[in-house]
Amino acid sequence: MRAILLLLILGGSWLAWYRISLAHARQVEPPALLEAAGFTVQSGVGGVSIPLVDGLGEVSTGSGATERVRWRLLEPTAVGDLDGDGVAERVIVGGVDCGGSGTWRELVVLGRKRAAVVQRAALDLGDRVEVQSLAVDGDRLVVGLRTHGSDDPMSAPTVPTLRVLRLVEGTLVPAGA
Repeated sequence: MRAILLLLILGGSWLAWYRISLAHARQVEPPALLEAAGFTVQSGVGGVSIPLVDGLGEVSTGSGATERVRWRLLEPTAVGDLDGDGVAERVIVGGVDCGGSGTWRELVVLGRKRAAVVQRAALDLGDRVEVQSLAVDGDRLVVGLRTHGSDDPMSAPTVPTLRVLRLVEGTLVPAGA
């Protein structure tokens, strides 16, 4: 009788642990790309909140034709635990058009707070730069860019550039800082 009682207690404990583990595992998944494509981005470049639908969003900032901010989700993306809390973040790239001739590139770090997707950081990479690659290496975000040399036209960046960043208190900073 004691053996049966012990088995029931151990079985019940295991089941409770399993359910808690499953609930915790669902919360530590990084935001999916589909969630990112429907997120409201706080754009540092445009200075506005932009709700995305299928990775695209536009917000009017005035009555003129150029008084609007467009945000477009671009490739590539990266996933990894940038702050060492055991929960992976997703890093996305946006093309930001503020109505002039340029199109800025902006990094946005998305994470989770409980089950909700939250924005952890944003960083302006510059006007008409090309993001070639993104990768998370430990707690560092490695960004491969093509930027402008002193003789390059704005439409044709040619300089390969590598930026290594860390997420520190809600800000992407150079890894050496």
